[in-house]
Amino acid sequence: QGQDADPFDARFMDSTISPFYVPILCGWRRIKQESTFAAKNPRSTVYYRAPCGRPLNMMSEIVDYLEVTRSDLTVDMFTFSFEVDETRYVLTEKGSVVKEDLTNGGETRPIPVVNETNDNEPIPTFMYRASRYPLRAEVDMTTIKKEFCSGCDCTDDCRDWTKCACQRLTHRESVRADASHNNITKGYSNRLLEEKVGTGIYECNENCGCSRKRCLNRVVQNDMKVPIQMMRTEGMGWGLRTLVDIPKGTFISCYHGAVMSDAMADKNEGGDEYYADLDFYEQVEEEKLNSGIDTMLDQGVFFDDIGARELTEEEKQKADNGDWLVKMRREEEEKKKKRGRRKRVE
Repeated sequence: QGQDADPFDARFMDSTISPFYVPILCGWRRIKQESTFAAKNPRSTVYYRAPCGRPLNMMSEIVDYLEVTRSDLTVDMFTFSFEVDETRYVLTEKGSVVKEDLTNGGETRPIPVVNETNDNEPIPTFMYRASRYPLRAEVDMTTIKKEFCSGCDCTDDCRDWTKCACQRLTHRESVRADASHNNITKGYSNRLLEEKVGTGIYECNENCGCSRKRCLNRVVQNDMKVPIQMMRTEGMGWGLRTLVDIPKGTFISCYHGAVMSDAMADKNEGGDEYYADLDFYEQVEEEKLNSGIDTMLDQGVFFDDIGARELTEEEKQKADNGDWLVKMRREEEEKKKKRGRRKRVE
């Protein structure tokens, strides 16, 4: 623990240090290697050396090491992306800083506002909010009650998604919405979102037995780690950028705004043309209809719930006619029966 540190330590949050450099300050080494003997197909690799000297060549080894040593570091502070330079940090001249912290202390990290152009455009007038809020008092902001939320009982930081009830929900909805079954996803991979998930992600929650800090299926609910900056661009208005290299799929920050009803949005009461539909149900159901999804998938027969119940006669007939999903469930059902017979013999 002498070479360990909390990633949200104030010395990291208020300094010009990339979150991917924090392990280096704690005794880790990140080593890049690029082969030169194969000019036509050079190979670039990254590996870590833990403080004890042990080499770690993949993210699963990092996860195991952090768990065994009970380190305060988290998996999203490590990256095997060769393009990421953990020492890089964008610095701006002090005179170009218009405001030190746009959030006024609302985030764990300050978000400075800079203008390095020659114009004197003032900062847009708005109030920064770290969470969503109702546009009007009559907008219902009541969230789903805790007792109605599902939860997992994982004790391994949800590393095995096939045993995590929350990640299985993400996977199940992905299956339902993809008629081809070529773009099925379980959501995060070591806290990285490597592909778009149109059906949404079910993160672990208060009903789960996993640790909020270490769980691999808790991302957007955690505090912001990547330093960002609001800056004035040449001819494109105000924008947002990260100040460090990040691998693809890294969570940066949540996009919060006013919550309004459909009627308010139709009248443009928010005064903003950028709207986001929060009702995933209608979007997903429409996407399923357009994709020709078999309605059987909406009757409790899911790809990752194989063998959850007995097959109906209709489903058994579909299996005989070549339905791949029901066949798979039927095979699982037969396996369970065989295991039961073996136990009785023993």
